[in-house]
Amino acid sequence: MSNVSPIVISCWIKKRQGIGGDVEINHYICREYCQISAKEFNIVHFFDIYLFAWIIKRIAMKRMNIRRVALVFALVLWASVAVNGAENAPREVSGWNHFAWGAEIGGGIDMTSHDMSSINLDAYFGYRNSWAEVIGVGAEVDMMVNNSVRSFPVYAVFRTGFSRRPTLLFMDLRAGVAFNNITDSSQQTSGYVSPGIGVNLAGGKTFQSYLVVSYVYNGLKPFTLGERYINVDPLSMACVRLGIRF
Repeated sequence: MSNVSPIVISCWIKKRQGIGGDVEINHYICREYCQISAKEFNIVHFFDIYLFAWIIKRIAMKRMNIRRVALVFALVLWASVAVNGAENAPREVSGWNHFAWGAEIGGGIDMTSHDMSSINLDAYFGYRNSWAEVIGVGAEVDMMVNNSVRSFPVYAVFRTGFSRRPTLLFMDLRAGVAFNNITDSSQQTSGYVSPGIGVNLAGGKTFQSYLVVSYVYNGLKPFTLGERYINVDPLSMACVRLGIRF
């Protein structure tokens, strides 16, 4: 999509010079877009590209307002992701490509109403192959927003889209232990489980960004924080993570 602007400019110049009508301009954009994306031309891609050409032409001729452009472009993007995800060839993983590592940033909302919502930072590494995006270990830092409690989960992580081909959705499962730092003199160790569903976002040959929505179980026991008695048993959270894997 980075070469869209030159196409728009060229289309606008051709229209101003009176070169070609709407059909000719559409075919010109289709030809240029095919070269940019290097797609295999079939009937599905024809409609995808031709619709994209129509949008570009409308933008160039100033016949489409920004809201309609955004809506139609979002639909085209969604359709393209769905089509490409279904038609991509099986992933080939070899050599150093078997090693995977990544980092995430996110937040958790305390569903037990004990003011334990947090900001989370994760890092992990492990093994990957054609059907598993990562099988490895990771560590997390949970910093509670409304108090000084800190939690440090250490877990095994397993992530897969249940297919050798690239998929839009995937399963993310984490299990381990959490080292909970209540105060300087009070700590707890508890079980940690976090099953989730993820969505793959932008990606390339060497990286993949994604979004994970998950449930977090932390077997935290009741504790005293200053003059407050926190009767949490256990801590349940809804968590959202934005991450990138290499």
